[in-house]
Amino acid sequence: MKKKDSFTKVFGVSIILFFIPLLVPSCSEKYNIDSVDNLSLISPNGIQIVDNLNELHLIIERDILSKDGVLKKFEISKIEYVANLENGFCATVFYEIENGIRRNFILSRNVSFNLYGAAIKTLVSKSKGETTVRVTCTANASCSAEECFSQVVYDIEEGTLTYQCACADCILEVETID
Repeated sequence: MKKKDSFTKVFGVSIILFFIPLLVPSCSEKYNIDSVDNLSLISPNGIQIVDNLNELHLIIERDILSKDGVLKKFEISKIEYVANLENGFCATVFYEIENGIRRNFILSRNVSFNLYGAAIKTLVSKSKGETTVRVTCTANASCSAEECFSQVVYDIEEGTLTYQCACADCILEVETID
């Protein structure tokens, strides 16, 4: 009889241990990592835009906190690159936060660019070496969050990049990331 009781206890504990991972949300749920496997963190000219996906998640979290003041779950939708850049990269990162609002920001390094907008806020620090710049647009009273997208205008003939907001009244923010 003791063997049967001990078998039942071991079997019961085994069943519980089997189902615990299914009941506890994993760390990847926050970032929906499975859906971003097809994203490339390497620009068309072979430059890696961030060291790894976790670093990109931290940049997105900073973007969300600066706009909402509180961290929200998000999912990365896509990364678009400006092709034909010789010495750097320009990538637009698109993501969606938990309430369905779609957002984006621009990451660039070693490229010259112009800024166009009614209100421009810069948080640029001087650092040694290569510096990555994050460009984002923040809504204000006349623009909603849904309208406030960062845009890259690439003039192929002149080889110039201009960063601007889709809604002219948004605040264009430029920040260095060290």
